[in-house]
Amino acid sequence: MAAEFVLNVLYAEAAKEDLMIDVTSARIQTVIRHHKIHHRQERYGAHTTEIIARTCEREIHINHGGTLHAGENLKELLALRPPICRGGYK
Repeated sequence: MAAEFVLNVLYAEAAKEDLMIDVTSARIQTVIRHHKIHHRQERYGAHTTEIIARTCEREIHINHGGTLHAGENLKELLALRPPICRGGYK
């Protein structure tokens, strides 16, 4: 699972930086297929979220597609921030 390792490293690095977020509603085929299989579920919306972590040297773009909304995706990323960054701005 090299891809999962790389994603975890990107998350950890992005969590340390200044963040921007872009949210788009979209028809996501995997979510549509999931809805057809699981008729009774809490969420039916499909969302795409792009989180951009920016420094002077680089940008890290993380794209999410699924039923979680932007706030939930961002909360997951912010939980990875070092404790000194959680209390406010860097």
